[in-house]
Amino acid sequence: MTSHSYFAGIIQGIADEARHSDCHLLLGYGLGDSTESIEYPKMIREMMTRWIILVGKVSPRFVRQLRGNGFSLVLVDMSPPIRDVGAVVCDDAAGAYDATRHLIKLGHERIALIRGPARHPFFDALASGHRRALAEAGIAPPHDLVQETTLNPQGGYDAMAALLKLPRRPTAIFTNDDMAIGALRAVYDGGLRVPEDIALVGFDDIEYAAHTTPPLTTVAVPKEEMGRLAVRQAIAQMEQGEQHVYSTTVVAHSLVIRSSCGA
Repeated sequence: MTSHSYFAGIIQGIADEARHSDCHLLLGYGLGDSTESIEYPKMIREMMTRWIILVGKVSPRFVRQLRGNGFSLVLVDMSPPIRDVGAVVCDDAAGAYDATRHLIKLGHERIALIRGPARHPFFDALASGHRRALAEAGIAPPHDLVQETTLNPQGGYDAMAALLKLPRRPTAIFTNDDMAIGALRAVYDGGLRVPEDIALVGFDDIEYAAHTTPPLTTVAVPKEEMGRLAVRQAIAQMEQGEQHVYSTTVVAHSLVIRSSCGA
């Protein structure tokens, strides 16, 4: 697994479903984060199991190596890079599309995107959905309104501060919740208000999103449901063995309207 505030709900869903199904659960954090080595962690080598749930974006090489060594896998929040691997995912691009489209319906055209590192599957998906919504509305996305930064509140703060220095600042921001928290503070430090001067929409609906000032409009992902579905897939693999048909389950997102976008 990988550690991040977003994944707390997924892990909770996994734990709840495992308990309900009377399954033993072993949690590991940071597995497969490194792309420098394909040597999988010692803990996995010594596991007395063949069934593993991997949460978050891990190296495709890591997935291939585990599968090649006989492990049955379910990926959560990552599309399978190979066949014969189960997965539970959310359509992140569709969520970004809905968030951007909502801002367009509110009358915004200069909508900035604060995103994480290039070539990261999650942020590439957000950028894709964001661009599609703008294109359908006939809005050309200016390059100066896309800020790439680190995935944390400080990164959001720094990106928002840069956007506020533009000759024509954006009227709305789309980003993920962690960076939105920093962006919100940067707006206030710049002497502006949310949503009166700049509307703000996030993605993930983390625990703190409802408790910012103002509360954050965001795309909610059913995190606990994803965890429960992953356990059910793993149990199906155990029970069906070689007869199991691997599949990818796509869960539905929802746009949670709070005060930060103005409507």
